[in-house]
Amino acid sequence: MQRDTGMGYQAWRQQWRLMRAMELLLLGHRVAHVAQDTGFSAESPFIAFFRSMTGTTPAAFQRHAKGDGGD
Repeated sequence: MQRDTGMGYQAWRQQWRLMRAMELLLLGHRVAHVAQDTGFSAESPFIAFFRSMTGTTPAAFQRHAKGDGGD
């Protein structure tokens, strides 16, 4: 894994989860569905993960992507 991707399995998995989450959020899926689809036990840990990786919440990411960020 390290040789092929330049990252270990855990880092690769985190990147995959983030990219999948962004894809689903951009398609308009609810946060609860995205959390479940990406393997989180509940919304709260997913939101914490997403915020730690992107600096924003999934809901804010969706609003910004739709062009109605409100700021």
